[in-house]
Amino acid sequence: MGDASEKNEILEAWESVRKTQPDALALWSPTGGGERTFSDIEREAGEWGQRLAEFPVGSVIALQISNHPAWPALLLACFRTGMIPLPVPTEVRPEGYAFCGARARWIRGADELRLEPLANPPVDWPDCRPDFLKLTSGTTSRPRAVRFTAKQLAADCQNICVTMGLTSSDLNYGVIPFAHSYGFSNLLLPLLTRGIPLVVASDPFPRAILAGLAATQATVLPGIPSFYAAWLQMPDAELPSSLRLCLSAGSPLPAETARRFHEAFGQPIHSFYGSSECGGICYDRIGVAQAGWVGEALAGVSVTVDESVQVTSDAVALGYFPADDALRDGVFRPADILERGDGGWRIVGRVQDFINLDGRKVNPEQIEECLRLMPGMVDCVVFGIERVGGMRIGALVVCDSEPEAIRKHCARHLPAWQVPRQVFCESHIPRNERGKINRRDLAATYSPS
Repeated sequence: MGDASEKNEILEAWESVRKTQPDALALWSPTGGGERTFSDIEREAGEWGQRLAEFPVGSVIALQISNHPAWPALLLACFRTGMIPLPVPTEVRPEGYAFCGARARWIRGADELRLEPLANPPVDWPDCRPDFLKLTSGTTSRPRAVRFTAKQLAADCQNICVTMGLTSSDLNYGVIPFAHSYGFSNLLLPLLTRGIPLVVASDPFPRAILAGLAATQATVLPGIPSFYAAWLQMPDAELPSSLRLCLSAGSPLPAETARRFHEAFGQPIHSFYGSSECGGICYDRIGVAQAGWVGEALAGVSVTVDESVQVTSDAVALGYFPADDALRDGVFRPADILERGDGGWRIVGRVQDFINLDGRKVNPEQIEECLRLMPGMVDCVVFGIERVGGMRIGALVVCDSEPEAIRKHCARHLPAWQVPRQVFCESHIPRNERGKINRRDLAATYSPS
């Protein structure tokens, strides 16, 4: 079995970065102080590398340290010692990724990071050994690993930075999780391969993010829709003049949120569409306030739609482990449904989210668009509810109106069979740390037992 690549493009790029600006600040704290220079990261990488020497080359090492300043150095240490880094959210238990053959994991102790050995047998990788792994559920609920070469990761970073115009004069505000594909590709890789400094933040509360942006004078915010929606509810919210680019990914950006945000703050929100399997796919360069709009394909990326969506680029991963036909031969087939419009693409739903009402397919996002037109509607999500006699449409809303008034609003704009039969009013919509909603979980929660 061979290795994924003879050279590591990320390490090669890092050598140039660290030598060009050794004493420049690479990592900032949210209070505006310096955390690490590029030389500091290099020295730290050497120290972490010594800790990894006890493991055989090709060992999978999980990184479960949330957003910590040691992230860049740990990645470099893994690459240099021939380990395979596996970023993992802190809430995932070791048995959740044991199938990857992880031999150890970095975790946060009371005062320092700890390297904890794991008793998993090594994996016999198909074709070749990868340089890097991402953990994903893919198109099913079964956890899988996505196998990457360093060259593919570097290509993803290239596509993102070129398309968005990111340079070393920018300062990324890093509050989205580094362990997820969005945070890894948009924050850690630009730092390591292009010298774009990074604020290491871990407080996701909207007011804390505003304070951090002001203290650091960050120029780019990779965010999620809930950040922007929350700031619209804060009458005293202000954005620093330094902030030139607001990104939104992780879940669809509601058109009403985009429109109101632009009116309130004079800043467009640029939707970014990507996937763990291939990195960035599309980017809204202008900031269009239209439901599901994600703009054109990134530089270096091709998007086509035949019977399904197909994404091709140099950043598409080697494949899944265990293998799956949705990702192979340099082509990724996401489960999203895309529609071509003037000047870009629009996501109109996901195959598995459609609700089957006696053979008629309902796209829940179309009903959500209708709900968001109702005065006083703060947030909403639509899902199917299993009932005796067939499926029903349910809606979970954050709104000051009564369920019957909400149903009447829908009846004025939708066919009768698309009106939610049940409306549940709550104080918030449950989302994960990436801002994503799991419709299947909501259906299970609100379906009758």
